[in-house]
Amino acid sequence: MACGTGRHPATQLCLQALEKYVQPGAAALDVGTGSGILAQAALLLGAGRVAACDIDSEAVNVARQRPGLPLFVGSAHAVRSSSVDLITANIDSAALESLASELERVRKPGGTLILSGFPEMDPPEGFHPVELLRRGEWLCLIC
Repeated sequence: MACGTGRHPATQLCLQALEKYVQPGAAALDVGTGSGILAQAALLLGAGRVAACDIDSEAVNVARQRPGLPLFVGSAHAVRSSSVDLITANIDSAALESLASELERVRKPGGTLILSGFPEMDPPEGFHPVELLRRGEWLCLIC
């Protein structure tokens, strides 16, 4: 089964960031959605349009149990350029680094990236956070 109960510190950091950064009506994308918990939270917090994706088809099947989430098997590569106000990605540093250019491509100018899923000893390179959240050894970058 996919991760995503909300108990992991990295997920909690993303939820904390979503509470602060979701704007009413915003377009949001959850990359590496797992169980869909972050996408569902964005909807509950007022995002107008939320999509979620994961390269793991089993994770997408689990996330489909959450009502109202448009989901697809794949990644940010399938998303239109400059179409998203807010992106969450709770995945490891290596995956974030490999997706960096795609995340930038789909993010609207002035949009927000919420990145977690990595311990403080292994932050992803190439991102420029404006805020850093920490819970135990886990980090969340807000870019």
